[in-house]
Amino acid sequence: MTSETNYLPHVQATLNGDGVIGTRNISTDRRLNFYALGLEEERTGLHGKLYLYDQHDGTSTRHPLGRRVLHDRINLDKNDQRLRFANSSNKLLGDVDILSTDTSIVYSKESLKIDLDSFCDGIWQAWLGRMTSTAIPGDPMLEVGYRIKPFALKDGGTIMYARPKRGKSYVAMAMAVLVDSGNPYNKFWQVDQTNVLYVNLERSAKEMTRRLGCVNTALGLDPARPLRFIHARGFALNQIADNIEREINEHDCKWIVLDSISRSGMGDLNENRTANRITDTLNGLIKESDDRGYLAVAHTSWEEQHVYGSIMFEAAADVMLSLKTARNNNNDLGVKFEIAGANDVGPMQLPVLKMKFDSYGLQEMTATDDSEFSELEGGNTVKEGIVSYLNNNRKCPSAKATPSTISDETGLNASSVRSILTANPNLFVKIGKEWGLRRREI
Repeated sequence: MTSETNYLPHVQATLNGDGVIGTRNISTDRRLNFYALGLEEERTGLHGKLYLYDQHDGTSTRHPLGRRVLHDRINLDKNDQRLRFANSSNKLLGDVDILSTDTSIVYSKESLKIDLDSFCDGIWQAWLGRMTSTAIPGDPMLEVGYRIKPFALKDGGTIMYARPKRGKSYVAMAMAVLVDSGNPYNKFWQVDQTNVLYVNLERSAKEMTRRLGCVNTALGLDPARPLRFIHARGFALNQIADNIEREINEHDCKWIVLDSISRSGMGDLNENRTANRITDTLNGLIKESDDRGYLAVAHTSWEEQHVYGSIMFEAAADVMLSLKTARNNNNDLGVKFEIAGANDVGPMQLPVLKMKFDSYGLQEMTATDDSEFSELEGGNTVKEGIVSYLNNNRKCPSAKATPSTISDETGLNASSVRSILTANPNLFVKIGKEWGLRRREI
C-alpha cells in the first residue's frame, strides 16, 4: 500500500443491532465495514470486540457485512492496540491502493488507521443512542407476572442464596425442571410454564446429568426427562453471554438459571463494579417485552444475613431469596424460604422443603412445615441451646465439648449442631476435636 496522505471524511459510527458499525466506501462496488460488539466501559477505557469486514457488491445474505478480515477484543481507547489492529488488517487485506469514491484519492495504509480511529472515537456515543425516552401511560391494574409465585418474576431477576453445601443447586434445578415442565402435580409452588436454559458454571456435564435424573425422580417425572443446559465450567459469564443470548433466542427460553454467581469469573464479588457487571450481564439477557427472567444462585455471607459480596447485588435484583437449612433426626435436609427483599412481591407463606438423600444423591422432595426441623422452627433454637450448654453449664465444666457430646447432652440434632458450630466462626471456636465459645459469658 502507498504511504501517501489522504484526507477523507470521518467514518461515522452508528447503531446496528447489538453493536455499532461504520462503513468506508473505497470503490464503486467495494467497502470496508468496521463493527464493534460486546462493549464494556472499564477503568482503563472502552473494551469491545472489534471486527473488520471486506464487502463487495453481490455479497451473500449469509455474510451481509462481507468477508471477515480480522477480529480481536481490544481496549478501543488505546492507540497502540488500534495501531496493531490496523497494521494486521492492512497485511491481510492485501492491495487496497485504489481510488476512494469519497474523494477520488488513493485509500492507503494511513487511511485505514485514520478511519479506525474516527470510528472508535464515535462508538460510545453511538452506543448510548440506543437509549431514548418514551412517554408511557400508567396502569395500576397491570398484574405482576410470576414464573414461580411469589419469588420469581416473569420479567425480573431473583438471586437465591445460602451457605455452601446446603442444597442450593438441587433447589435451583428443581425450580428449573418445574418451570420447564409446568408440572401440575407439584405441591411446592405455583409455576408458569416456559422453556428454561440452565447455565452451569459449577460442575461437569456428567454430574449435572446425574443430578437431573435425581431431581426428575424426586419430582415424580420420567428420570430421563431432558432439560436444556449450557455447560461452561471454567468460563466467565461475560465470555459466554453471546452464546446464552443465541440459545435463548433459538430455543425461545424465557427463564434462565445461573449456577452460580460465585463462579461467574468477572472479578472480586465484594467490589461494586464487579457486582454491577454481573447483574448488567444478567439483566441484558432478559427482555421485558418477552417476559424473560432469571434465577441466579449465590452464597451468603458468614453472618448469613446477606448475599456474599457487594450490596449492589441486592440493589440490582428484583427479589432476594434466602434459604435457611437444617437437619432433622432422620438426617433429612429441611429448606425454608425467606424473601429477604423484593420490589413487587407481597408477603406469602412458603412451604418448607424436605429433601431425602441416598448414596446417589437426591431421592425424594416433599413439602412440609418447620415443625420437623427445630432449628428452622425456633430460628436460633439450636444456636441458643449450644451457647447455653457451653456457657457455665454444670454438665460442661470445661466450657468445651465435641459436637456429639453437645447433641447427646442437649437432645439437639447432631447434624444441626455441627452445621451451627461451623457456620458461626465469630461465636464458636474449634479446639482440637472440641468446640467452645470464643467469648465465654461469666
